[in-house]
Amino acid sequence: MAVSFNPGKVKRRGQQTLDSALFTQSPEETIKLIRRDQIDAWTDAGGHGQPFRLYPQEKLEELAQNVRENGILNPCIVRPRNGRYQLLAGHNRVAAAGLAGLDEVPCIVKDVDNDTAELYMIDTNLYQREKILPSERAAAYAMKLEIYRRKGRRTDLTGEEHVAAAQRVAEEAGDSARSVQRYARLTKLLPELLELVDEGKIPVTVGSEIAGMKAEDQRCLRQAMREAKRDKLSLTQAAGIRAAASEDDLDAETVKEILSGQKKATPTNPTSRTLMLSVPVSDISEAQWKTLKKDPDLQRLLLETVLGYIEKGV
Repeated sequence: MAVSFNPGKVKRRGQQTLDSALFTQSPEETIKLIRRDQIDAWTDAGGHGQPFRLYPQEKLEELAQNVRENGILNPCIVRPRNGRYQLLAGHNRVAAAGLAGLDEVPCIVKDVDNDTAELYMIDTNLYQREKILPSERAAAYAMKLEIYRRKGRRTDLTGEEHVAAAQRVAEEAGDSARSVQRYARLTKLLPELLELVDEGKIPVTVGSEIAGMKAEDQRCLRQAMREAKRDKLSLTQAAGIRAAASEDDLDAETVKEILSGQKKATPTNPTSRTLMLSVPVSDISEAQWKTLKKDPDLQRLLLETVLGYIEKGV
């Protein structure tokens, strides 16, 4: 059965329209009650589970209480698989139904292929959840990039399909292609570093910078941060550490010297171009102006923002 699903259009609509767009059945589909013990959690062809975490226990209990009082208002989405059903959307609702003591949950059955099933799983979480961790967004973007690259792969080696895939994901997410690629790079971070990104101690831009380092260099970085009792990293420090790693095997002492300021954080590309801009600053205070002049991280963030607008064609 062919199912038309455009997550890009869904995201930019209001909540009521979003729900109706995601859960509308075709004439061949109906809402049916399915036993929970007949529903399997999402796994892809490689056996990997979905990248989105279940709600914390307290929030699940609140949802379970709502289910006891009102039932499940929005049906889950499943697809037939090996005589059972695979859950595409509604992992928290199914978990809450179990806490509420329900043996059956209302579901819409979608008979879709693997790629479409994966997009349902990603987009119903990505565009409906109130809060998405950077690691969850990173995994979701990376999965969508792989699907779109696979569907649009060219026979040449120009890399054009990579750009096209990133732009497509960006348009659907209301993001920039640069941001999509930056988040997707986070999937190359070691879990202990990615956890710091989720906690907000390492910004996404910084995480993306160090994600390009080899695994052993990332381990060295994390160990050095522990020894130095630091769990934060600036963009300038990250660039310097990555530059040091590109020249030779990274060692903990070099990392600690960069973190402490004893060693200058050399940029990854010393021959990089410098762009001089004249920007009116009458709308900012003298203190803000001095901070901007002295803080290279803010300057780089400003440049990233400008480039993001350029990519969107704004």
